[in-house]
Amino acid sequence: MGLPLRVMQVAHGWPPERIGGVELYTRALHSGLMAVGVHSSVFHAGDAMARQPDRLQVQGPATSPRSFRDTVIRPSVEAQFRQWLAVRRPAVVHFHHLTHLSLGLPRIAQECGAVTLMTLHDYWLPCVRGQLVDRNLLRCQGPSPARCARCVAGQLALEPASAAAGRLLTGLPASWRAQLREGLGRSRTGLDHVIRERLELVRAAVARIHRFASPSRDLADRMRALDLGIAHIDPVDLPLVHPVAPSPPPGTGPVRFLFLGSLIPTKGPHLLVEAFSRLPAGAATLHLAGPSPTTDLAPDYAERLHARVRALPGVSVEPAFPPGRVQARLDQADVLVLPSLWEENSPLVVREATAAGLRVLASRRGGVAELAPGAHFFEPDEPNSLLAALAAEARRGRGRAPAATWEGPERHAARVHSWYHRCLGAA
Repeated sequence: MGLPLRVMQVAHGWPPERIGGVELYTRALHSGLMAVGVHSSVFHAGDAMARQPDRLQVQGPATSPRSFRDTVIRPSVEAQFRQWLAVRRPAVVHFHHLTHLSLGLPRIAQECGAVTLMTLHDYWLPCVRGQLVDRNLLRCQGPSPARCARCVAGQLALEPASAAAGRLLTGLPASWRAQLREGLGRSRTGLDHVIRERLELVRAAVARIHRFASPSRDLADRMRALDLGIAHIDPVDLPLVHPVAPSPPPGTGPVRFLFLGSLIPTKGPHLLVEAFSRLPAGAATLHLAGPSPTTDLAPDYAERLHARVRALPGVSVEPAFPPGRVQARLDQADVLVLPSLWEENSPLVVREATAAGLRVLASRRGGVAELAPGAHFFEPDEPNSLLAALAAEARRGRGRAPAATWEGPERHAARVHSWYHRCLGAA
């Protein structure tokens, strides 16, 4: 019998400090791999430096970037990564995300003799925003220097003068600061070269990845079509990262809608709230739960959303809660609603909701249909489509679908372990 495989996971955060889908999945995979006998370790970003026997956390994002390049190429992070590789000596480095870290990490992993793999979770490689949605919340066909420079001018305004101005203006409201930052970015000339440089760095990183994995066919097809050099993409599904049991039978009363996710524009909770407000009084209830991270698309978005919710009967909102407590929210709902404006990849929340037996109502975008082919879909570009879908579900009343069965972290880790060995053999 050979020695246990050594694997390193690389991500841009770790729970509970950061609890997005990528972070939750990376933690579940790490635990599952250790349970099946793999020597797994993790390299990830966080608010401050920290070290555990199996995890090294570096500070990210960059604290005082003097240029846009400083946010995607970070020599200090690369040095810490090289040292951690020397300590852990992995045969496989499995990248999940490079934001807050450095696009140079795949090159370093390859130079250290590891086989480099990457799971595609979103569109951060081609898109600075990560979701291929522009400032007007319209879907983007792909990166181009001129188009991207217009879309992310505020992020590109990072030369020393504008960075210093931003520090002086910290006392202003977030919306004012965002407008000033955007104005500074748009006042600059020659931003195209910054986008070109980022795309060149992305292509260089992609060239160092031996194979990619994608949880959805939709994301894999879209990424292949972009000019990044991504060709070898294997289908690798995601697990149910937390145990979820079938919810108890529903009682009487109006149907209960649930939104679980970040309260940000691209997730579409504002569309849901406005459509819900047009339902007949008492026809349903709506509960929204999730964090409210600041976004340059609308710095006061969460504040306005909360104010709108307070004015509507039958609607409630709560902040983020520990991921392991999702069962209680699912038990108190009948229909999960995903009104996303971006091409969702393979949302973990759909697995959780269907495992509980909730019905699913979602925008017809991305890979949701692969997880819940029987979901009720609406067209987000059509003004009354979501309202009609909510009304139809309200008329159906209380009730659940048969609970779906998803594999857990250990069984998933065993499949990923086999994928690692196939990739090692091919390499």
